[in-house]
Amino acid sequence: MSSFAWPICVCLMILILGLVILFRHHDAIGRFIDRTRHVGKAGVTTSDTTALAAQSEVKESISKPSAADELLKTFDNQLLLEQERLITDFLDKQNVHGSAERERVLTRYLASSYLVNRFERIYYGIFGSQLRALEMLNANAPHGLPVATVVAWYELGKAGYPSLYGESGEYTFERWLDYMRRVNLIATVDDKAHVTVFGNEFLKYIIDQTYTLDKRG
Repeated sequence: MSSFAWPICVCLMILILGLVILFRHHDAIGRFIDRTRHVGKAGVTTSDTTALAAQSEVKESISKPSAADELLKTFDNQLLLEQERLITDFLDKQNVHGSAERERVLTRYLASSYLVNRFERIYYGIFGSQLRALEMLNANAPHGLPVATVVAWYELGKAGYPSLYGESGEYTFERWLDYMRRVNLIATVDDKAHVTVFGNEFLKYIIDQTYTLDKRG
């Protein structure tokens, strides 16, 4: 019996030591067990899928530009960057600091700039006879006028500038009228022509800019 006493004592000590280690480090051991992928002749291998996924997400967020970056880089030049700084300084001076408030202000400014650009392009290409017809339609809003009445302004422009309309009348009344429809200055319903909201604002813009209505054509 005494010959088995030492091995038994040693086994008990090893067991107690193992339990102490287990209780002290049970969290780490639990995580190790959760990550255990394979036990074989070469030992234990682990795979921390959570950590790998997190690392992959970090790498993707670092390497992949945001949608905003993709849009902004198409307009990336020194002049625009300088203008951005001027706009930022202006917003700071106006005490517009919150992102939501800045978005509201900048969206309104962007919409206004877009309309001004459209107004300028239309004014550059429109004939004086079309402007006068638009002015007359605006004066008769919201009822509009018969399309046959608007023909008078076309004939007046054609008589004054025959080279613009074509000696053989290539630039017909329908094309003349359709231009104003295409740029949304007027709308035609049945046999009547009406000024649109856009057309009304276009006339206001011309007056505000002190542009003339008496253009050629």
